[in-house]
Amino acid sequence: MLQPPPPREGSGAVRRLQRIRRQPWLRRKRLWAGVLGTVLLVGTGSALLAARRQSNQQRSLSQYTVVARQGSLPGTITASGELMAYRKVNVSPRRQGVLQQLFVEEGARVQAGQPLALMDSDDLDDRIQELQAQRQSAQAQLNRSRRELDRRRNLVRQGVITEEDYSRAEASFAIDRAGLAAAQQRLEQRLKERAYLTVRAPFSGVVTARFADPGAFVTPTTAASASAGASSSSIVELAEGLEAVAKVPESDIGRIRLARARRCGWTASPTAVSPPGCGRSRRGPRSSTTSPPSR
Repeated sequence: MLQPPPPREGSGAVRRLQRIRRQPWLRRKRLWAGVLGTVLLVGTGSALLAARRQSNQQRSLSQYTVVARQGSLPGTITASGELMAYRKVNVSPRRQGVLQQLFVEEGARVQAGQPLALMDSDDLDDRIQELQAQRQSAQAQLNRSRRELDRRRNLVRQGVITEEDYSRAEASFAIDRAGLAAAQQRLEQRLKERAYLTVRAPFSGVVTARFADPGAFVTPTTAASASAGASSSSIVELAEGLEAVAKVPESDIGRIRLARARRCGWTASPTAVSPPGCGRSRRGPRSSTTSPPSR
């Protein structure tokens, strides 16, 4: 292996090297100067890097921070439930009999008092005619008693008859007048029964189900019942409005207030959310939130 020739005696490089070897503090001074420069360079770079990171962090969090202010925060209670009819009844006749005619179909919207069905009158019309004849007879008897009473009053004034004869005529008139009142009352009762043959809607709503067809025998066991067992003796089912019945956790019951606005959504259409004020909370036998009845 080739090596450089040794320096010649008396050359300038040899003299400088010998001078450095004779001064070791100069070598240490240069070494410490290099170390100090390296430390300063590393420290300055670290400080600049830390300052840049802190600046970037502050700049990225500024859009997620707000100034704290004192106030009230809105509270939201989420609960799942189902839509049910606000009011629902099974409509039945007041008088048992055969259904003669049905005026509505499922899905029809009706008003309160609107006729829904007509029951067969059976022999009610014959009994009404009989009572009308009895009332006319009682009226004729009362008229005759009144004329007789007037005639005897004139006779007793003339002294032709005694007071006893006049009292008998007066008692007969009172009896005939009571008989007419009784006949009129019996007739009015039968007329009410005939009016009950027309089954009317108890409130405005929508016919959601039909349980009987013309010719079926229905009973007045439950004239307006919401029980499922009453459907066998009912004519139609009538419902009004909708309400959202939800189960609220016991820990959130204290946060619920009456007439507090809500937002309601449906799983059938997750994107369809009713606007605020779709309904109000109401107090009842069960925890529920309702919507106003649809008219």
